[in-house]
Amino acid sequence: RLDVQWVGVLYNVTLSAEEQPVARRLLEPFSCFPVFIEEEQLHFAEEIAAEVLWPLFHYIPLSMLDADIDMVHKRWEGYTALNTRFRDTVLELAPLHTDLVWVHDYY
Repeated sequence: RLDVQWVGVLYNVTLSAEEQPVARRLLEPFSCFPVFIEEEQLHFAEEIAAEVLWPLFHYIPLSMLDADIDMVHKRWEGYTALNTRFRDTVLELAPLHTDLVWVHDYY
């Protein structure tokens, strides 16, 4: 038997700091653990994944040669912030060293 726990961002849902613990408690019985991140950081994370990481693994991202470096840094900060939130949420679940953690993205 495989016990599955879902950790992910709730897209198109904006919750206040007070509402987030309520959402977490409502989803927990279903083994769902939301990751909350500011919309701007999520947007930047998605852009760097789509415009840098995906092309990097499929071909050379020549568009990066003419990139706005300040914007790339903002996007990278959003990407690392999102991944840090995922890491923290997974670690809160106290996985065992024998647990399998499957990281999946839609890119």
